[in-house]
Amino acid sequence: MFLMPFLLVGLLGVSIPIIIHLLHRQRTQPVLWGAMQFLRTSPLQMKRKKKVDHWLLMAIRILALAVLAFLLARPRMMQSKYVPKGLTDSPVDVAVVLDHSLSTGRLSNGQTVFDRSVAVTDKMLEQLKPADTMTVILAEHKARPLNIQPIKKSDGNGVQQLHQRLAQEKQGMTDCSIPEAVSAARRVLANGRNANKLVIVVSDDQRANWHIKDDALWRAALGDRNQAVARNLTIHSFPIHADADMSNVSVSSINVTPTILGVNRPVQINATVTNTGTGTMSGLFARLIVNNKEIDTKPVSSLAAKTSATIRFDLDTGLTQAGSNWVKVAVNAVDALQADNEAVAAANVLARIPVLVIDGQYSDAGTFKSSQFLQAALQPQDNSLVQAKVVSVSDAVSAKLDDYMVVVLNDVPQIPQSLRDRLADYARTGHGLWIILGQRTQKPLIEKELANSGFLSAKVRDLVSMPDAPSGVEVKDPTNPMIRVVTANERNALTGTATRKWWGLTASDAQTVLAASNGDPLILERPFGTNGGIVTVWTSSVDGAWNNWNLIPNFVPLVNETVYHLSTAQLHGLENHGIEAGQPIEWAGPAKPAVQSVQITLPDNTSVTRPATFNNGRWLVTYPDTYLPGIYKLQFTPTEVQPVYYGVNIDHTELDPTNLDPDDMNWLKNGSYLDPSLPTIAESDLPMIIRRESQGRELWGYLGGVLLASLIIETFLTYRLIGSQKRVDVAGAGLPTAHVAA
Repeated sequence: MFLMPFLLVGLLGVSIPIIIHLLHRQRTQPVLWGAMQFLRTSPLQMKRKKKVDHWLLMAIRILALAVLAFLLARPRMMQSKYVPKGLTDSPVDVAVVLDHSLSTGRLSNGQTVFDRSVAVTDKMLEQLKPADTMTVILAEHKARPLNIQPIKKSDGNGVQQLHQRLAQEKQGMTDCSIPEAVSAARRVLANGRNANKLVIVVSDDQRANWHIKDDALWRAALGDRNQAVARNLTIHSFPIHADADMSNVSVSSINVTPTILGVNRPVQINATVTNTGTGTMSGLFARLIVNNKEIDTKPVSSLAAKTSATIRFDLDTGLTQAGSNWVKVAVNAVDALQADNEAVAAANVLARIPVLVIDGQYSDAGTFKSSQFLQAALQPQDNSLVQAKVVSVSDAVSAKLDDYMVVVLNDVPQIPQSLRDRLADYARTGHGLWIILGQRTQKPLIEKELANSGFLSAKVRDLVSMPDAPSGVEVKDPTNPMIRVVTANERNALTGTATRKWWGLTASDAQTVLAASNGDPLILERPFGTNGGIVTVWTSSVDGAWNNWNLIPNFVPLVNETVYHLSTAQLHGLENHGIEAGQPIEWAGPAKPAVQSVQITLPDNTSVTRPATFNNGRWLVTYPDTYLPGIYKLQFTPTEVQPVYYGVNIDHTELDPTNLDPDDMNWLKNGSYLDPSLPTIAESDLPMIIRRESQGRELWGYLGGVLLASLIIETFLTYRLIGSQKRVDVAGAGLPTAHVAA
């Protein structure tokens, strides 16, 4: 094609050399002259050569004039990559898929990738023709159109509003799916009236978000190719890459210990700080923030590239606020990606753990001797986290069990039927039941009452007695929460225990945690119901009569860890850790008070309301859309249920800098998921893509070279003809006059 085609009229000038040649052509008339035989014969070869040179000179002059005419008309060479499918002058509906994932917060030439993407989108919007339309789709975890109807370029207000929406958008914080965003773009483009449909994906080329090799997802994104929208759809990629060399620090893996936190009790908070960049990071500090208040600051050791360090905060006075708290660890780094410089976690702090101990004593007269060591271990001082109340079996019949997180049956000979039924309902709603067998225990209690209630299905072999050679304790399940803390540093932490007597059981539905030297279970555990209820059975007493457990140093932590473990179902959803992006929030609460609804405030301060459901004696709330990192706050109706916090951390797949490689691009082209003729475009291609203006290569350089070469050849041929004419004149000098034909 030509930028100035009207100048091709200059091609008429090629007739000038032809006319001149014809006018100057010499016509000869042979004359018979007798004396001619005495002349030297002119070489015929020279005359033929002159004739060829004349024709060649004319052709060169014609070529020079034709090339000059083409040069003035400014021709362009249209290559295949400059002619995308659907390139016409008819209006186009354009959809820009704008990558709004967390990774676009990385730096690229001094700006974030997302800021550069917005600038490119603005340029596309400016280059539309009046009848063209544009739609912008933000590619997030769920694609979000900025306008659900294509906006015409001629609609000034609509264009201005789209500009403003783009300017107001901040860096994305979630992952994204490019094919799902393309699918959303296709659906919006279906509302446009123009026949041609164009999608331009502006992204950082992060491979994880493109879902390479997922043909099913991409086919669904492009839709039915027999439909007009999909058939006329052209898709291009506009990549904006982040800087290859970057500094970046990431905070992750906040761990709050112990598992059960009490008010004003020591707390340890650990966080992992990783250098994910390409250079060493130094001079950093980590800040601990609790409930929006800075508590402590720790230096971070110098981190080489791809190395990590653990930052530990020790709070001797613990957390002062009962209920749900939140913690954040943030590093003061100024790096390529700010979003991953902090991590959050929830911390549920208990004012107390109420425990009801039902002693085998039938009345409340006396001192509950068999429970004295147990009560002392549970509550060594008045302000202990565990608050234990000891009652007799007769008083337990009327006790309000829901007021306690754990119920202990300590050395009871039998359980009244009404109490058994209430204990079964209690455990089914997610509570913990601890059964300790002792010298008052009767065999029918184990084989009938516990079995009939579903607490334990076991056969009693005998009452094992080893007074002269007491048994030690063998750890069968070191990962069980009841003994995990006790055996964390050493497997023989219970060395020194001497068990002289125990109930020899064979249980078919329980797991053995601790065993005697002969393999008999000493501590058994089994789940109860579907709400996280737990039943644990100790086959030897805790009153000091059958063993020396009450005298070993680890007896107190063993007792307390057992209570903590049995309480976990009541703390379901309030664990002290951060939730990874995409993991659902699952809250469970007691039957009273009745929860009507919950308002969930998201990290961006927007809120949603969800109903609570009642199932198996518990109120349940689930919220799955946790793709935005930060603090989620649950506020309940009625308000007597205290607010609950959840910490959600970033999706770590967004920290993977792997970009699309040539094989990935070939897969996208071969599947026609990107336009095979022009899969990727640059800013210089936008006029051609958006305005359908050709950006082919101008040929003036080549034509100029041809013109110069033709002039040189023309000069050489002219000089040669003049020289040959002189040689002919010399050949005929001094002879009689005769006409020599040219």
